[in-house]
Amino acid sequence: MTPLVPTLRRNVYANRFRHGEETAWTILNGAGHTVQGPMLAIEPRPGFEVVDLLSGKELTVVDGAVHLFLRRSECRVIAYRPKPAP
Repeated sequence: MTPLVPTLRRNVYANRFRHGEETAWTILNGAGHTVQGPMLAIEPRPGFEVVDLLSGKELTVVDGAVHLFLRRSECRVIAYRPKPAP
């Protein structure tokens, strides 16, 4: 675990967890208001996906960043992992 890794937004906080090829982040909006846009820098790799683990939805990496909509005090758990075999 690596606490308080850099994010792309002021007052948005992240902790990183790594295991093998998988990485997960907990992301917390501490801004006191809703924030939207690029939150976390990720270098896309072929065969990998970014998933919101709470909703199960795949997220898109745009210009090297995961874009999120976070309400005040909302926490998300994001995973970057190899895509499952079909």
